[in-house]
This record gives sequence, C-alpha cells and structure tokens, in this order.
Amino acid sequence: MVLHRAEFDAYMRSNGVTATVFYAVFFYDFGDHEHVFQAPRRWAAKKKAEFLTLSPEEKTIIGEELTPEQAK
Repeated sequence: MVLHRAEFDAYMRSNGVTATVFYAVFFYDFGDHEHVFQAPRRWAAKKKAEFLTLSPEEKTIIGEELTPEQAK
C-alpha cells in the first residue's frame, strides 16, 4: 500500500493526536490535586492490578504444585 503525501500527513496527525490524548489521560503529571483524569487512571490501575494478581484458584494451583521442600 502506497500512501500519498496528503494521506500520510492525515494518518500521522490522527495518530499523533490519539497518542497525545492517551499520554495526557494516563501518564502526564498534573500534580497531587484531583483532576478530570483521575477516574480513568483509577480504572486503569484497578484493571492492571486485576490482571497482574493471581485469583484464589490460581493461588491454590500454585500451592498444590509446590513440593514441601519448595514451600519452605
């Protein structure tokens, strides 16, 4: 697929705006006060913690797979 200059410029502009908004919402430091992006950041932190934390079922699976020597 060959993009002409105008198409490429439009593509880069739209991706640049999207990336800038994503960065502003989830990463930019607005200070310690409450701001409009706190709710999406709390939601993302909650989802990240859910993803990176083992469920009780997964913890029991890991516990059952450990031998007594490994559990020490």
